[in-house]
Amino acid sequence: MEAGILFVMVMALLFLGVPIAVALGLSSIILIAFFSTDSMSSVALQLLNSSQNYTLLAIPFFILASAFMSTEVSRGASSASPSPQSDTSGAVSPSQV
Repeated sequence: MEAGILFVMVMALLFLGVPIAVALGLSSIILIAFFSTDSMSSVALQLLNSSQNYTLLAIPFFILASAFMSTEVSRGASSASPSPQSDTSGAVSPSQV
């Protein structure tokens, strides 16, 4: 039953235009607050302990690295590409004189 409620909350928040990360986090917090016997502090402690797992930390760093690399490639490609007015035949055009 809790899984169905979680699914409905996530879909409702996504339908309202909330970002995916916020929809997942908010619906999870609401579900834990109302249906779990654990306190929110124990959930926070478990989240803190799981952040010490270096294997799981690699995933966001790969995403960050790809964002950096795609930004540099797009800047470098635009400056390295020849201009549409350049003549590659070796002849001197009137605009170059």
